[in-house]
Amino acid sequence: MHVSYQTLAGYVSYHFGIEAETLRPDITFEELEMDSLALMELVVVIESETRIQIPDDAGDIGPHTTLAEAAEAVSRIGECAAR
Repeated sequence: MHVSYQTLAGYVSYHFGIEAETLRPDITFEELEMDSLALMELVVVIESETRIQIPDDAGDIGPHTTLAEAAEAVSRIGECAAR
């Protein structure tokens, strides 16, 4: 399953109350002031919305990850799981 940047940005905006206008593909979670707890919550949101299971050891979504990188990582995990 493919998860686009726009889809991920929508999850971040809706579930974390961050205005969509402030989001851009190259912004990091650190710049959005999303700490490790918020990132764990985001993983739960992604799993719930997409039914893609993000492994605990994936390490693809961290403070220095951009929204675009996170969307690519989730898509990659989803595509591997679909095989």
